[in-house]
Amino acid sequence: MGVLRTTLAVTGWGSLAFAGGLLAWTRHSKIRPVAPSDYIFHSTLFARYNPNRAPVTQDLCFRRVELGKVRAELLEGGEGDGRLVEAFCRGVWSGVGRLSFLLSTIAPSKGVGSDELADEFLT
Repeated sequence: MGVLRTTLAVTGWGSLAFAGGLLAWTRHSKIRPVAPSDYIFHSTLFARYNPNRAPVTQDLCFRRVELGKVRAELLEGGEGDGRLVEAFCRGVWSGVGRLSFLLSTIAPSKGVGSDELADEFLT
């Protein structure tokens, strides 16, 4: 009985902490739908990978950052310097985005096709 009680308590408190953290991290984010007339839905690449015209749920997440919060060394330099973009990409790929990169590099070495990638690593 003690193991079940402890498991339920850890699960409950962990879920509560996760939900609170998610709300705190995304409190300034705005999510807006992509218009059906957007170019991406009419591109040849989209038509190639969605030949049956399956419905798509897509939205964009925006977050405004004040210029005062951006480090000054990222704004220095000329047009096309790329330091700000590089710092942004570092932030994206150092988190959850890194997982997709790791899976895509491990899969070919195991002889797994892209369709079987999720099945291989989730089972």
